[in-house]
Amino acid sequence: MKEFLHTCLVSSFMLLGLWSKAQTAGSMTFNFTQQVTGQTKNVLAVWIEDASGNFVKTKMRFWGNGTDDHLPTWVSKSAQNVTDATTGATRTSSTNPSAFGSKTVTWNGTNASGVLVPDGTYTIFVESAWQGNLAANQHNTIVSYTFTKSATSTIETPASSTYFSSLSIQWTPEGTGIDPLETFDNMNLYPNPAHDFFTVSVPENKKFEYVIYNKLGQEVTVGLVKSGQQTIDIKNLEYGVYFVILKQDYQTVFKHKLLKQ
Repeated sequence: MKEFLHTCLVSSFMLLGLWSKAQTAGSMTFNFTQQVTGQTKNVLAVWIEDASGNFVKTKMRFWGNGTDDHLPTWVSKSAQNVTDATTGATRTSSTNPSAFGSKTVTWNGTNASGVLVPDGTYTIFVESAWQGNLAANQHNTIVSYTFTKSATSTIETPASSTYFSSLSIQWTPEGTGIDPLETFDNMNLYPNPAHDFFTVSVPENKKFEYVIYNKLGQEVTVGLVKSGQQTIDIKNLEYGVYFVILKQDYQTVFKHKLLKQ
């Protein structure tokens, strides 16, 4: 009997351990707008850390030969690992994305080795520098935002700060709702959450049909999005969760969850 009870207890602890380390597949979408500072250039890094402060993955890194010493925290944390990250030179007013303005970062829940990480609390860091006269290994600002990776869909809306606004962090477990998907470069939806309007950004010289569905899967609005950016009126929609789909030639090319507040 004692051996049987011991075996049951061990099995129970093992199951608890497995449950506490669930690894839910899904996707995180981070939307933010960086305010214009009066400068025309900007270097930027966005990465994810776990609750213990361990580096997980870089999702964005823009810098150049003359500005690669202005993201010191990212360098220290990441050892300059840019696996699966969006990278490029220093951003300017003519690049896409531009030096400032709206940006979107997505994460599939894996680390730099491609392994799905355990559920739990994670932090998004944004480090940025836009002044050319900064001393070596200095940045203008670094901010962080926390979210939870789990089997539950969530949308976080961090408060705006001096340099960042229109912030939202959406975690969508696999198989729930509509997961963010982009098959065209430079497609974006912002702000999210939205109030009376939101803007859809699409590639130049392209045209798409958009459809907005409510959480019951019912179609509530349809229209066209043409080259560049287009603002869509949602004043008549009730507060809640919606799904925005863009189609081209009857094929879905962009999916995104939208929260109206």
